[in-house]
Amino acid sequence: MAAEFSVQVHRTDVGQSEVVHRAREIGALLAGEGSGSVMYMPFSSGFDSFYLIRTVIEYMKKTGLKLSELLNAFPPNQIRKESIFLEPNQIYAILEKIGRLYPDSLRLKDGYYLEKGESWICVRASATVNIIRIIVEGRDLDRELEAIRSMTKW
Repeated sequence: MAAEFSVQVHRTDVGQSEVVHRAREIGALLAGEGSGSVMYMPFSSGFDSFYLIRTVIEYMKKTGLKLSELLNAFPPNQIRKESIFLEPNQIYAILEKIGRLYPDSLRLKDGYYLEKGESWICVRASATVNIIRIIVEGRDLDRELEAIRSMTKW
């Protein structure tokens, strides 16, 4: 969608505070986070679902479109989120194996981010529990997801 409107996408490390900091730094108008949260900077530098809902309803009122019609305007996309519980001493060893499997991936503070066309994978260590989180969005990523899963089996 960003390419359609000639808007550059900036990636950050995971977490709302990382997104807010980067959005302020580059003067972004709009920012999003993996949980689905959206921030419209001219309104607030915090994530506000009520503002987003109001904006969608306002757009529906102006265009006469139903919510189902708006959703159908976007190509179908798959998103999967998994958590793999591990012993603390296994987490970073597995992340290193993943980094070797995908050497062109973007190295994050707590994991890796890989784009494949219009699809992407984020594999990272949780900051709060002994797990690796895997988020996959797009199409045809089953092979990559299975490769990552197989690395976590000891």
